[in-house]
Amino acid sequence: MWLTHQRRSYKAGRLDAQRVAESDGLGMVWAPREDAFADGLAAAKAWAGAHGHFLPPTTAVRHEYPVGKWAKNMRDAARLADRIAARRKVGEPVGSEAGALTDERRRQLDDIDPGWCPAWDNLHQQPCPRLSQKRDITLRTAH
Repeated sequence: MWLTHQRRSYKAGRLDAQRVAESDGLGMVWAPREDAFADGLAAAKAWAGAHGHFLPPTTAVRHEYPVGKWAKNMRDAARLADRIAARRKVGEPVGSEAGALTDERRRQLDDIDPGWCPAWDNLHQQPCPRLSQKRDITLRTAH
């Protein structure tokens, strides 16, 4: 609770400069979700660099980071954002957008691999990158 209060005060500009400096000196993470995304993005880039794609199995780990689980969570967030956009387009109520992938984060993932979020489910994604590498097939996906 204390950390949450400090982060809110910092974000609102109400935290004393001395407190900010002391917290920074202790390694305070002011935006943990942003840091977590940055860690995942770095792992995604490393995975794609090593494998030529960013469709890791959910069990994949890269440099001790659970990149497969993170990728699954990002795909879920992207699909939620797509459902919200579809509802908005037809004038249906959207409700909470919590958990939906932002356009900026999607762009960052698209920059790594445009096919990172295929339309098919996770059960079918694993053989496809290997197949495309063996058969010189280009996979195309739509958002």
